[in-house]
Amino acid sequence: MVRRAVQRALQGLGELSPPIVTHLHFGATDPDNLTIHLAYRDRAAWLEAQARGDHDRVRREVLASLGREGYPPGGAVDFVSVEEVDAAGGPWKYFR
Repeated sequence: MVRRAVQRALQGLGELSPPIVTHLHFGATDPDNLTIHLAYRDRAAWLEAQARGDHDRVRREVLASLGREGYPPGGAVDFVSVEEVDAAGGPWKYFR
């Protein structure tokens, strides 16, 4: 359900430039603590999206989509870059 809610939110936003290339990680100990990390290809794309206000817009849409799927409003959406995650040794090390 989480993956579907994120995909619907991103589709509803249309073409993002720079694009979000993947959602590398999501998880929670319970639905109130759901955390989703969406990834840009590199730090420059991350910074460009932040400067354009895309992070706030995407965060609102993802949380709204999760709400429509029945998730409580306490979830968190954060943004990373693939290069940052790779430099840390991959998702399992980065999200430790």
